[in-house]
Amino acid sequence: MSERETSSARVELGQELNLKGRFPAHTYSEWKTAAEAGLKGAPFEKKLITKTPEGISIQPLYLRGDIAPLPHMGEFPGLFTRSRGGTAAGHLETGWEIAQETADTDPGEAGEALRDALKHGQTSVMVVLSQAFRNGMDPRLDAGDGIYLTGTDDLNALISGVDWTACPIHFMAGTSGLAVAMMLEDHASREGLDLGRLHGSIVHDPFGEWVRNGTLPFGTTRAHDETAALVDWATNRAPRIQVVAADGLVYHEAGADAVSELAFTLATAVDYLADLSARGIPVDQAAPRFRFVFGVGTHFLMEIAKLRAARILWSRAVESFGGGHAARRIPIHARTSRYHQTRYDAHVNILRAATAAFAAVVGGADSIHTAPFDETYRVPGSLSRRVARNTQIVLDAESHFRNLIDPAGGAYAVEMMTHQVAAQAWDLFREVEARGGMNNALAAGFPQERILKVQSERAAGVATRRTVIVGTSHYANIKEETVPLEPAGPENSPGADRRMETLRTRRQEDRTRTALKRAADSKPADWIPRGGEALRTGAGVHEILHTLRAGSKPAAGIQPLSACRAAEPFEKLRDRSEAYRSRTGKHPGVFLANLGPAAQHKARAEFSRGFFEAGGFAVESPAGFDTPQQAATAAADSGAPVVVICSSDDTYPELVPPLVQTLKERTNDITIVVAGYPKAQVEDLRRAGVDEFIHLRADALDLLARIQRRIGVVEK
Repeated sequence: MSERETSSARVELGQELNLKGRFPAHTYSEWKTAAEAGLKGAPFEKKLITKTPEGISIQPLYLRGDIAPLPHMGEFPGLFTRSRGGTAAGHLETGWEIAQETADTDPGEAGEALRDALKHGQTSVMVVLSQAFRNGMDPRLDAGDGIYLTGTDDLNALISGVDWTACPIHFMAGTSGLAVAMMLEDHASREGLDLGRLHGSIVHDPFGEWVRNGTLPFGTTRAHDETAALVDWATNRAPRIQVVAADGLVYHEAGADAVSELAFTLATAVDYLADLSARGIPVDQAAPRFRFVFGVGTHFLMEIAKLRAARILWSRAVESFGGGHAARRIPIHARTSRYHQTRYDAHVNILRAATAAFAAVVGGADSIHTAPFDETYRVPGSLSRRVARNTQIVLDAESHFRNLIDPAGGAYAVEMMTHQVAAQAWDLFREVEARGGMNNALAAGFPQERILKVQSERAAGVATRRTVIVGTSHYANIKEETVPLEPAGPENSPGADRRMETLRTRRQEDRTRTALKRAADSKPADWIPRGGEALRTGAGVHEILHTLRAGSKPAAGIQPLSACRAAEPFEKLRDRSEAYRSRTGKHPGVFLANLGPAAQHKARAEFSRGFFEAGGFAVESPAGFDTPQQAATAAADSGAPVVVICSSDDTYPELVPPLVQTLKERTNDITIVVAGYPKAQVEDLRRAGVDEFIHLRADALDLLARIQRRIGVVEK
């Protein structure tokens, strides 16, 4: 193009540029009509509207008018309900905390790994304490599922060399928040440190442990006593530490939907806040001591909406107690979901965790743990920990999400889902309150019943393969090298009981008994300093807690909620097939009897391959056969114990009977399956010798397990 032509085009562009004229506006009705035409008769609601486990219908298109009436619209970041972020500047100043969990069970090894991680981009730490520690149990009962801190020496080994004024430290304490506070007091005294400069949290949530275990080592009244003591200690001694937690992970990992997780976590926090208020602790003093923990799954938009809704809900709850604006801020720790992780094709977990971490960042979480890809089958290794940590670093340093204030703000779909999730969670929370609060609701089993119902519905989606789990229920790779399962356990732990024995060699029994008696006789305000004194005499953490809790009867037993993963049922099928391979040298085989040209059998052959590979079967899929006899002969020669006939419904009446007859003449020890479910022909085909039918609506888990049992693939 010449200079003159270029100049002319530039002038014309400047004069005639009119996007509205070039792209005239269309109504939603016009768009829907065009979309329905493209669906060629398929129902619009079925194809383009997605129903979530929360019962929310996600529309294919949202308009400005959809969000105009929403009550939280028009807010500014950091103001009002904080739906758009906890602070006005978002993550601009300091970013979110890259708060990776400890994976090692020995305090010294965990401390060494922590110091290395801090040199390579991690900015805070989440200390995972073992179940025995979280419930104040004897170290001899430690199962090696986390760190058991026997005393201040263990704490020192863990955080030695860590600048706690710069690196926030969070402890997953369960019911043992008092014990962690005692050790921090003792550690600060030994090292000459200022507790007032310590930043982080003690994730103390007795109700959470009650739900996890079904039992609580003391009554709920005593639980509230200890929570109040922690709040008093933090207010006076460690004002930058949050010491009351509402841990939604227990619900998330049991399969809860976003609404249930939000509502029951909020109800827990409100129960704690109400008790603190009844004790005369002002809400503006108590509320800033809270920290919330949520699981974050792979439904990107829903998880963003959930975290934004959490801020709205907590703000509303604290306001109802008379709390000021500052007290209504909700500190959120997000953990990428275990529920959505898999053991097979585990490297896909990297993508799942990245999606969840991305959602947590966009949703405005204050701290985030990204799950290592191998945590489903072993204590995470150095590579997986680095990949997990770097996932967040990429989101910060390379994707620059720190520089965005409320990245999702104004997105019609996210704003609408935020409102819907918040409204439904608030209604469910009010139902809990109507039942007398979370304490009574848990005792009656209301939260458990709802979550188990949701989990059952989600499991049904997995079983029928409507829910896609890449690498497990769909697109399974049976050629992958099987990784050994290496669960955490006492054999992998250096032994808290042995460290306790070392501690006992230095204790002076008279001083220890005196210190424990002083602790037992002290008032709640003195429990933590008196406990710190007992630690210095060589008393064990469990001894101190047992002494303080003497006389308190255990809480009533309730139905526990066990952590689960969506992929586990399919993994069990794969495990059985792998065990069969170990015994026989090969996977259980499936032969696809593809009949006719490719157009006649290909779609069902591909479906059948994916269906059976999800169960660990090796599938042989030859080109189409011209006659049933040819297919039957090849199937018998293959030696496969399962034969799947793949063709069209119209041809099955003609092709299936002779194929089955020829097969039965060659061998009776065979399972015959038809791909598809031609309803009018099913009974005739069964009489002809067909054993099973596989199709889109089939319960794949049940059917695959049944076929495994039929051909001898069973657990040994």
